[in-house]
Amino acid sequence: VAHELPSVVTMAILREAHRILKPSTGKLVFCEMDFEAPAYAAQRANPLLFALIRSTEPYLDDYADHAPDFRTLLQELFDTTIVAPATGRHFAIVAYKGNTPTPATTTTTTTKNRI
Repeated sequence: VAHELPSVVTMAILREAHRILKPSTGKLVFCEMDFEAPAYAAQRANPLLFALIRSTEPYLDDYADHAPDFRTLLQELFDTTIVAPATGRHFAIVAYKGNTPTPATTTTTTTKNRI
């Protein structure tokens, strides 16, 4: 739901998701591009491909500039955040509101906001 939106709108969506999730069982899965991933760097290094991507992603630069802010906000709002790989260019953040998962259900945790 936050795809191709200005960063200010994405931040508002994340805050609203936190507000409406139940305090003891709420869970939000937020997938985003990993702008530091080698696969993304390869895309960006190809001017033709990157021009095509940018033409279909009007807020790509704004999104890239604020991606760390999204992760920081999720960590501030939710009790636990877990980062899990999704693709070579994306990862998912699973944010828990009051229902911290058991270690057996976690995959990768991060303190640096990326895998």
